Parts: sequence; C-alpha cells; structure tokens
Amino acid sequence: MSKAERRKRYPPETLELYRRHRLGLLRLAEGIVGCRALAEDILHEAFVRFATRRGADEVASPLHYLFSTVRNISIDVYRRQQRQMEFLQSPRDASGTEDVPTEENDPEQSLSWKQDYQVFRNALAELPELVRRATHLHLVDQMSTRAIALKLNVSVGKAHQLVADGLAHCRARLLGTKK
Repeated sequence: MSKAERRKRYPPETLELYRRHRLGLLRLAEGIVGCRALAEDILHEAFVRFATRRGADEVASPLHYLFSTVRNISIDVYRRQQRQMEFLQSPRDASGTEDVPTEENDPEQSLSWKQDYQVFRNALAELPELVRRATHLHLVDQMSTRAIALKLNVSVGKAHQLVADGLAHCRARLLGTKK
C-alpha cells in the first residue's frame, strides 16, 4: 500500500500518533511476548484495530487506547503461547524418560500406542475443517504458525488460536475428558 493510499484509508492524526509512539508500543509488546517479530505482528493488529475502530470520536485518550490495545493483544498472545507450550511438553514416565514406543516394547505397550493413535485420529476428525487443517499443518508438516496463517489465509493470531484449539481438543480426547 502506497503512502497516498494509507493517507486515504487512515486519518493523518492516527498515522502520526502511531508513528510517534511506535517504538514505545513495540517495546511494550516485545516485553510481554519476548519476541520482536511477534511484537511487530501485534503492533500491526493493534494499529488496524485502532485505525478502523467504530466510534472513533468517543475515545477520550487515543494514545491510552492504543497502548491498552497493544497490551491486551500481547497478553492474549502470551497466554496462547503458554497454553501451547504446556501442551507440547513431552509426557514422561516415572523413570523420567520419554514414554515413546520402541521395537523393544511389549505387546501391551504396542496395543496401547495403537489405541491412543486411533483416539487421536478420531479427535482430529471431530474438529472443524479449518481447525483440523491448522492442527495437521502444525503437527504433521511441522509448519510455524506464521506459515500456517499464510497457507490458510488467516492472521497469525488466528492461526495460533486454531492450532491451540485443535491441540487442546486432541489432548482432552487422549486424556479421556470431554471438551
């Protein structure tokens, strides 16, 4: 988008406010999520929300509104990351080793893994199409959420949410709980 197009799309005072405080906003987001690239994505999302909000005249302090928006989005992203990291932690048995099947496992262990795999496949099949695709791309194709977002034509935040929802559903099924 050219500068002229941006001026037409966004009010000049909105662009100027964003430009003047961009570094502070970026530091705020990066301080919460711990990643500059992710902080840049957060700033983009916050700016779009800020610039396209309804009732723009009703905001008493646009700068406070912009900082609050960045902070809230950053906290949401951080929480999503934490949930995802908790889920991705490898289960361990009492000996502290990973509970991964090997050829040396007894037949009962092999059967258990086959049953778990079937529960997992069924859980994936229960998911809505978009959530299933995002989860598959993440687990099987090992794509990043940014790559998933591009492939599915959604925002990075939405891709995070789709993957987190899919992983949570599969985990709940594997643990035998309804979700």
